[in-house]
Amino acid sequence: MDADRLIAATNARLKKVANPLRLERRGRWLWARGILPAKPHLSQRQPYQQRFALRQPVTPIGIREAEFMLARAGAAVRLKEFDWNNWITDPILNPTTAGDWIARFEQDYWRKRKRTSASAQNNWKIYRQVFNKLAANQPLTVDGLIEVLAMIEPDTRARQRAAMVLAKLANMAELPTVGIKALAGNYSAKSVEPRDLPSDPEIETMIDGIASLGWRWVAGMMAAYGLRNHEVFHLNLSEWPTVWVEDPTKTGKRFVYPLHPQWCDRWQLCDRKFPELQGLSGKHFDWDNSLLGTKTSKWFAKHNLCKPYDLRHCYARRCFEHQFPADLTAKLMGHSMAVQLKIYRAWWGEATYRRLYEELIAANHQ
Repeated sequence: MDADRLIAATNARLKKVANPLRLERRGRWLWARGILPAKPHLSQRQPYQQRFALRQPVTPIGIREAEFMLARAGAAVRLKEFDWNNWITDPILNPTTAGDWIARFEQDYWRKRKRTSASAQNNWKIYRQVFNKLAANQPLTVDGLIEVLAMIEPDTRARQRAAMVLAKLANMAELPTVGIKALAGNYSAKSVEPRDLPSDPEIETMIDGIASLGWRWVAGMMAAYGLRNHEVFHLNLSEWPTVWVEDPTKTGKRFVYPLHPQWCDRWQLCDRKFPELQGLSGKHFDWDNSLLGTKTSKWFAKHNLCKPYDLRHCYARRCFEHQFPADLTAKLMGHSMAVQLKIYRAWWGEATYRRLYEELIAANHQ
């Protein structure tokens, strides 16, 4: 049986009678394709090209039956009487459980965003982590959402994120969100306690003492370039000593300069060495960012080192001490000006400002 020839002949007949639909094979099954009305649960309102399963196998009998089905569906499209409920059995169209609503939310989320976007993928992981706390087979209710939210520690970033995610899900289901938003708490990055950041000599001593060449390279790169935990695994070194953070990261592609070029030589950073990470296989650029970040943080904690992000905060402090414009610092670090001005400077302490003040006064009196 030449299935492709039979499908092509079927599509030729459909075209001849001005049927707006076409037949296509997807694996062992037949599908309909054409410009169809938007599904009722989506924000999209104009017709666009879509597919639906005909539930017929790729066999001569299946192809013949599919042609009859397309004749009926095509007529309904031309008469503007096409009803999705007649052609698909999809709980997304008539959601009853939390799992159904989550599926609808996910479909709508990706209709508005590119799946290739690193930021969209990272945001969806956050949504998924929250949704996983819901009982998928139970009805979606405000009480159920509040119960999940109440299990998360108050006034934390995790509670704030979960409240945001659950409020969006409730809004889609047309449930009241006031009680959910009220439990978001008072967390803000500005309220985090100032960090006791290590000095540059302390950083040098710490990294010099790392026995693992792979982890010494990771720590050295984070110190020299102010990288996030996962970004160090997604670098292009072809323009060394300038490095490029590649796309599959939190904020996408950007260039970074080292503020202590001598560190590049001290720890031979141009010679990339990845540490062995259990549970990760394949190419390093395919590794999950959140898992990379977690493994890095755990390794630093296990070996009684500073927090990995402290190295990034020290880079930001160094930019300030070198009198880099705030917009350049934000560009190098891959965050917004608001983050740079409102958050990072709050962690540097009075000593940093006094040192810069004294240097400027001394320079003006030479």
